[in-house]
Amino acid sequence: MINFRSPMDQAYTNYSMQRCVIYTYGLIIILISYTHCSDKPNAKPTDNADENASSNIYDIIDFIQDQPTTQDGKYYLIEPQPGKDGKYRLVPITHLEYIPAHPEPQPEPKDTELQYPGPYQHQLESLLTEDQTTETTKPNEPKHPHHSYKHNRPTPRHGKITEPELELKPEPELEPEHMKPIYHKPGYYEQADTIRKKSEHTKICKQITFIKKDEMGNFVEMDNHDFDIDYEVKATIKYSFKTNLEIIYCDGEIVYTHDIGMEYALSLKYSKFMGRFIIQLRKDFLFIRYLDDKWLVKTKKIPDYIKIFTQDDQGNYIELTPEHCNIDITSTGSFKYNVDSLKCTRIEYYNELVWDKRIKRGYPMTICYSLKISFMIYFKGYVCFYERINGMFYLKHIRSNKTKGYLDK
Repeated sequence: MINFRSPMDQAYTNYSMQRCVIYTYGLIIILISYTHCSDKPNAKPTDNADENASSNIYDIIDFIQDQPTTQDGKYYLIEPQPGKDGKYRLVPITHLEYIPAHPEPQPEPKDTELQYPGPYQHQLESLLTEDQTTETTKPNEPKHPHHSYKHNRPTPRHGKITEPELELKPEPELEPEHMKPIYHKPGYYEQADTIRKKSEHTKICKQITFIKKDEMGNFVEMDNHDFDIDYEVKATIKYSFKTNLEIIYCDGEIVYTHDIGMEYALSLKYSKFMGRFIIQLRKDFLFIRYLDDKWLVKTKKIPDYIKIFTQDDQGNYIELTPEHCNIDITSTGSFKYNVDSLKCTRIEYYNELVWDKRIKRGYPMTICYSLKISFMIYFKGYVCFYERINGMFYLKHIRSNKTKGYLDK
């Protein structure tokens, strides 16, 4: 039995099939779009995405409507609009072949190096080591162990580069003042070494000979009747002369010769440790030392700006002159005043007060003055040190004194 379908039933069936085909291709387009988006994770969605999808669907519909079909086709499509006569016509359609969509080729990202302003680039290169350097490889490229000889640089990263907010400039390293080299002329060090050796050299006399003139005016050697030994300690010996001293010999070498018209020596002190002679005149001292392979004589005058006072029964100050107190000079050039038993009560330096007896603590025994403007006052059992600061003398410190007075040892 043959079942014939009417044209209207066949048109309705074709219309239903047409809707299924449209929905199927619409879903295919949507899936292709999502697949395309998944291939670009960094791509940002735009506001026109939905509009583009809709336009693609309508393009497919137009494409389907524009395709011609053969007379023996099985599917028909009703025209969306009636013709001039007001009737809808059936348009035959053929089967559409599915063409798979090919994804667009993805551009490979290029390796970029991080560029930092100013000194950051150099600092990162110097801080990174070879172990911290990585290389970008392609997904399909096999990895093989190898040693990299590239210069150490930061690991390249893709994306937005954030620059540091503050640009730190390294401060230039200044060479310390004490590390700067000092240049001298050629031969400077040889000359300095020579001067040092000469200045450090001390001539110690093994035999000292004193010469005088006899009644005939001839130079003869003194004997024990011409001088006395005041004292002799481990480092110092002091002589007092009864006869005029003309010449001093040290191991056969002339140390001192008296000049005509000059004062004769009253006493002589020799330092065994420093190898120096000190000749005392009436008002001056002769300071003799060995330097640069010869004996040098220097005159040291007794300072007249140092005043030493005592007091009478009424309390009046009386100045002690060199005739009252025994003045000597040490081997270091300091002046020494022996004021023991003179009841010294006041000491002045250029009319400035150095010390006065305000409390009952005894009288000074010896006063020693250094050219560095300092005083050492020896009492029985202790020594006081005074120093001039800003125009005034101050007591710096006190130490014990186990000797009686002061001895130049």
